[in-house]
Amino acid sequence: MICSPPSGTMTSVPTSPPPSSACLLRQGIAKSPREAAYFRAQAMIPRSWEQQICSSIPGLAGNLTTPASIPPGHPARRTLPAPVLVILLLLLSLPCSPGRGEDLPDSEEGPVSPAGTMATPLPMPGTFSRIVSLAPSLTETLFALGLGDRVVGVTDFCAFPPEVASKTRIGGFIDPNLELVVGLQPDLVVLLPDHREIRDRLEGMGLRCLAVPQYTVNDILASLIIVGTACGVGEHAKEVRRAIARDLHRIRERVKDLPPTRAILAVGREVTGTRLDQACLAGPRGYLHDLLERAGGTNAVTDATLTYPTVTREGLAVLAPDVVIDLIPDPARQSAATETIRMAWLQVSGLPAARTGRVHVLESDFAAIPGPRVAEVVRLFARLLHPEVAW
Repeated sequence: MICSPPSGTMTSVPTSPPPSSACLLRQGIAKSPREAAYFRAQAMIPRSWEQQICSSIPGLAGNLTTPASIPPGHPARRTLPAPVLVILLLLLSLPCSPGRGEDLPDSEEGPVSPAGTMATPLPMPGTFSRIVSLAPSLTETLFALGLGDRVVGVTDFCAFPPEVASKTRIGGFIDPNLELVVGLQPDLVVLLPDHREIRDRLEGMGLRCLAVPQYTVNDILASLIIVGTACGVGEHAKEVRRAIARDLHRIRERVKDLPPTRAILAVGREVTGTRLDQACLAGPRGYLHDLLERAGGTNAVTDATLTYPTVTREGLAVLAPDVVIDLIPDPARQSAATETIRMAWLQVSGLPAARTGRVHVLESDFAAIPGPRVAEVVRLFARLLHPEVAW
């Protein structure tokens, strides 16, 4: 659901994600403080991947630009309530974006980040018939590649596509039931580099594990080739990757000549009654910042010292965004109703977005899942940032 301004203020925007009760924590899935604590603000350094997997995929040299600091007077950061910290911890598990790179619409060559790794030697590609996925984004990737019929196990938090409802649940994101995983007799377990300890235990039990990074847009595009090649659908994977890259390219072409819209993207907030006290924002170095720029926006947060800074009410006015996008992935977990949260934003004095009513509260679960629906997220953001375009 999108909580948008009153009619006449902005073009109506259809919702992209399918109905789902999944929350923003899907990728990191913090069922408990212990799970939340697992995530940390560091880039995982994957092992060198074996030549059996996509050894010919060209590498990526991304460019990271360091924006200027927030002007003097930017408010101090303060600690947010536990539910907000859980979301923040998930987002901090995504390393800093290496830059937008190039989305080459007519070639599978292009942005490819650190590749997947596998310690156990691979059999011939295509022989995997029983696959277990340990992350929602990887589950979506497998289904996007047409491998859903080979998936035998998924986490408790995998919710898309709807077909995953029939798959065996193997537990949480960082505490899967390993006995259950082994009992499914998988010939491949697909996981993230964050799963290092779990991977070591599974490999110790004789299971093959493929670690696939999906932390940036470039990673997402690369992951399709990595997984597809390992599972014997490399050519189809190139087609899927090309389609997503082409969608991203089309969006970029639509917005590249437009003045970028100054915006902030909130991933948490503290509301007292109807007063917004502070908000946790996407900084200039993360995955969501990348999506915002691809959508034709410019991030009002330019302080590169923190990936997800917490900004006070007064500081929000200093940032002066023309558009506010606030992600509310699981309204049931929020202390305030969605409309109350939007009204709290609209009451922030000196906020340009509040004066014009361009405050958008998105109830969706997929914006922070770095998977094959990434182009849908960028398109959704672009519609909010540039309603003057006939999308």
